[in-house]
Amino acid sequence: MPTQLLHLAGVRMPDQHSTLSGKALILVMRALGALPLSLRRFLGRVGGTLFAKLPTRERRIAALQYECVFGERPSQRFLADVFSHIGMQSLEAMGLTPFTRDDTSLVQCNDWQYIHEVLNSNRGLVALTAHTGNWDLVGAYMVSRGIPVTTVARPGRSPAVHQALAYMRSRYGIDTIWRTGPASARTILKVLAQRGVVAALIDQDTDVASTMIPFFGLPASTPSGIVDLAHRTGAAVCSVFSRRRADGSYLISVTPFDDSLSEEQVLKEFNTRLEDWIRIDPAQWVWFHKRWRTLQNGERLSTKRYLERLRMRPHGGEL
Repeated sequence: MPTQLLHLAGVRMPDQHSTLSGKALILVMRALGALPLSLRRFLGRVGGTLFAKLPTRERRIAALQYECVFGERPSQRFLADVFSHIGMQSLEAMGLTPFTRDDTSLVQCNDWQYIHEVLNSNRGLVALTAHTGNWDLVGAYMVSRGIPVTTVARPGRSPAVHQALAYMRSRYGIDTIWRTGPASARTILKVLAQRGVVAALIDQDTDVASTMIPFFGLPASTPSGIVDLAHRTGAAVCSVFSRRRADGSYLISVTPFDDSLSEEQVLKEFNTRLEDWIRIDPAQWVWFHKRWRTLQNGERLSTKRYLERLRMRPHGGEL
């Protein structure tokens, strides 16, 4: 859901007011979601463009990470596109009905038949996805086409934000497993054993079981637990990415992984596919997330130290 918008806006609600604040956030989301899609996109684009002009930490991270990957400073236009995309994606996510109607022309999904074939073969399915295009749309679209989806997510940064995000996901019929410890892994195993679909975003450096896998040539801590759980249950694994096209519609791409691949091979192939997908339209990825903050020795850098390392890194050198 619109996690990135809440993060960029600096939403931090006091815990003691979580219920009231959560309800207030839900009301705001519902009000914004009721606006025409074209207006929401306009507001998101303008808001994101204005945010990109501010000397924020997120802007610095986005610029430095882009330079580390591509060897050149990003243009001001590119940075504006990154944040305007996030603004549009977030406001789109507050009201996805235009994308999930039976007669919609706003979404095209290739290899849709693959998902049905897996489920008809009496297997579970793990869909590995990333923060590209409109990732919230992917689950909602699948549910609207009769495919029940369970997502794996970390709890919101405050009880109020968590309450609002949980509401937004359930609104589209998406079940959520919140990563809160060993119990969440058991729940995932249960869903897969019952031949369900579990979707997980694995393109960020988070505090979960992970493996160091190259991403744009740099070692990146890549969540691995969900692939391990898939292999334990015999579930199929695929990658699912989305991208906004020039006409405002979305392309969703579903690509299976070979069953013979090991956990590490799946993660390497996933990162390679994601690199290729990002290169098509780099502004549609979350460049302000600290993707390479965990070092190969396991140390997870603070934001201050991470920014220092990004600034000091020689072209082509290690972080």
